[in-house]
Amino acid sequence: MTRLEKLYEGKAKIVYVTDDPDVYIQDFKDRATAFDGAKKGTIGEKGRINTPCRPTFSHCSRRPASARTSWVSNDALHDPLLCRVHIDQLELLTPEELDELTPGTCRLWDAATREKLDKDRFRRDLGGVEKAYAEVLRRVPANDDPT
Repeated sequence: MTRLEKLYEGKAKIVYVTDDPDVYIQDFKDRATAFDGAKKGTIGEKGRINTPCRPTFSHCSRRPASARTSWVSNDALHDPLLCRVHIDQLELLTPEELDELTPGTCRLWDAATREKLDKDRFRRDLGGVEKAYAEVLRRVPANDDPT
């Protein structure tokens, strides 16, 4: 498979067309923003960690609330939380974007300790962002990543 031209570039990823019309390549960025872009930074290894997390979370048997609602990543609109019907009617997100669940797009806590394992660690300057993302990756079922 050969990567061809860039189809889309957003804050979190770049999507490329390939020579296979049914396959796209996504490159997740290590860039992080919060508070409508007012806070900017880098989460090391974010791109590598989010790539294997995305398909696993998007195919969970118990769907999270995001199956009914989603935050629309739009700084000018302050990332509004909208119901799925409105998102569909306004054509704000594609079905693939709605199903993209990563530590940066959903809230994750350890069930026993209540430790935050998501982008709130970046937003609130809690530190340990990379460690939390790596822990999420470690817990993803059928994960072949050695770290």
